[in-house]
This record gives sequence, structure tokens and C-alpha cells, in this order.
Amino acid sequence: MNVCSQLSSLLQIFLLEELLSPLITPLVLIFYLRPKSLEIVDFFRNFTVDVVGVGDVCSFAQLDIGRHGDPDVSEITLPPYDS
Repeated sequence: MNVCSQLSSLLQIFLLEELLSPLITPLVLIFYLRPKSLEIVDFFRNFTVDVVGVGDVCSFAQLDIGRHGDPDVSEITLPPYDS
């Protein structure tokens, strides 16, 4: 019965979160993200690239180490793997 009571409490928390999220989300958007909206738009402008056949994607999704990586780390070479 202990497992059932644990699942029941988790289900109650899940349902409470689902019911409160429509009320909390607009508050977060208005009070927390509104002052940062210009920074968010600048991020999209600076880090969006056009990939042929795909469309606009974030340049971090391309895993371009030369552009976004640490130059000290990218110069390290690993010794050959002996199997």
C-alpha cells in the first residue's frame, strides 16, 4: 500500500502543477521575461543561421567548435587508441 500512496501523492502534485501553470506562466512572462525581451531577440538575431534544405536554425545546434568553442580545448589532440 505504500507504493500506491506514493503514486497518489505524486499524481496530486502533478495535477496541482497542471492546474496552476496557466496562472503562473503569464506572470513569469510578464514580470521575469519582459525586461529581458531585447536580449532574447538579440540572441535570435545573432545566433540564427540559414541551413540549405533545413531553414533557420540556432548556430549552436551545428556544434561549430571553431566558432563557439574554447580555442584552448579545440587544439588538444588525443593519443591514438590502441585496441
